[in-house]
Amino acid sequence: MKQICEDLKTEHGALDAILSDLNDEKWQIMTPSPGWNIKDQVRHLAYFDDRGALSATDPEAFGRHIEEILKDIEGFKKTLDEVGRDMSTKDLLNWWRKERTTMVEAFGRCHPKDRLPWYGPPMSALSFATAGQIASGPGMNEPTQCGP
Repeated sequence: MKQICEDLKTEHGALDAILSDLNDEKWQIMTPSPGWNIKDQVRHLAYFDDRGALSATDPEAFGRHIEEILKDIEGFKKTLDEVGRDMSTKDLLNWWRKERTTMVEAFGRCHPKDRLPWYGPPMSALSFATAGQIASGPGMNEPTQCGP
């Protein structure tokens, strides 16, 4: 897990360097994710990095989170649509920094084959960390698309 966590930190750092240089107007640039601008993408990353850390550190609490979602799917969709939307870009970037750090530290304490619960089937900690690297990489760290 050490290597994938280091790779994930590197990927996060590369994206952070790009985001840190953007003014508020540029946070509105659309990403390759249909209908999502940069701010939407980072809101998504911060929220799900938080959930990833919860999955890795307290699977039972994550299970309760899933139970709550299943009781109110529309409420969960609304949460996803609204979470972080009213944050300034500075606050959003700081939120993502905090959550990604917590998540990577949690992954670092896992064995690569540990099964972590998620919104679909459970996945190995190694697969989970790899998915995190993919989510923060393609398209999001392309200076031609998001850079200053």
